[in-house]
Amino acid sequence: MEQPERECRTCGVSKPLNSANFYKPGKYFSKECKECVNQRRRERWANDEEHREKLISQMRDNYAATHTERVCAWCEATKPKEEFPNQAGIQVCYACRENPPAERKCNICEELKPSSEFEKGHDRNQCRECRKELRRQRIAGRADTEWECGGCNQVKPASDFQGDARVCKSCVNRNRRERRASDPAYAEKQRERKRQAYADNPEPVRQSSLKRWSETSRPCAVCGQPKLPKDFVMYRQLCQECFNSPYRKCLSCGEQKPAERFSEQALQCVDCQNSAAYKWRHENPEKVQESRLKNRFGLSKAEKEAMELAQGGLCAICRQADELVIDHSHESSVVRGLLCQDCNVGLGYFGE
Repeated sequence: MEQPERECRTCGVSKPLNSANFYKPGKYFSKECKECVNQRRRERWANDEEHREKLISQMRDNYAATHTERVCAWCEATKPKEEFPNQAGIQVCYACRENPPAERKCNICEELKPSSEFEKGHDRNQCRECRKELRRQRIAGRADTEWECGGCNQVKPASDFQGDARVCKSCVNRNRRERRASDPAYAEKQRERKRQAYADNPEPVRQSSLKRWSETSRPCAVCGQPKLPKDFVMYRQLCQECFNSPYRKCLSCGEQKPAERFSEQALQCVDCQNSAAYKWRHENPEKVQESRLKNRFGLSKAEKEAMELAQGGLCAICRQADELVIDHSHESSVVRGLLCQDCNVGLGYFGE
């Protein structure tokens, strides 16, 4: 038997006359299809503010008239709604919130467990084990599916997404890097959070770093073969095979030389190291002088210039303007002032 049809007076489309296509508020079906009626209601809700407030008030009054009591999810007692927070999703009364029970019942396994085995949050009525198992099942159920990333708009396997997020891991990491680069306060907040987590419990961070490091291979600087970090000497650039070999290749001159001609874990032979050091000293005389002042007298270049300015550029003894050198006590190594070369040598002849 063919089902009768009715033409919607708004859109003019003929549809089967049933409750799936037309509303039936009374004895007869409406003359408008459900799509047109819902569209008109949505437009009025969006444009007519007075009508929207009126409907919201009616819904609140209806809810207040019909929902006068609620059941606490922890103590399972029926109490007036005034004893519950006026917030959607929270089904825990004020008494249980202030004095949490020692044991709670899980909604999934229906076992009484200590409250410490439940996650923080008054809406969490499942223990950690059940929540983890549900999450594993949910992820395993969509292992062979593909999702469209909301960031790059590319269709990728579900394994490229973190949990239930609709943005792939690559987009999440890229957004975090961009925000850290543009927002110094956010970057400092993230660093402080990691430092605090490491200070509270450093073992998970160490184990994660060791696992990530142990699975990463890199080439040896001498032989060039990719090897795991455990095959290197103290996680340096030199592998153990090259380190224990009687002959080693110098990375500067490229010659094979005995291992005795190398310092410990060094990649250059002693001759190349000395040559490089000699060249650097001749190209950087100011840095050599600063290093000499710091190591021998404990002074910096600025402190020496301040002493010379205080003496007016003159010798502390003969008051002659000449090239000044630092005079110090050979017993206590205390710097006494700046002297010319003749006065400094004279003090040495007189036994200071």
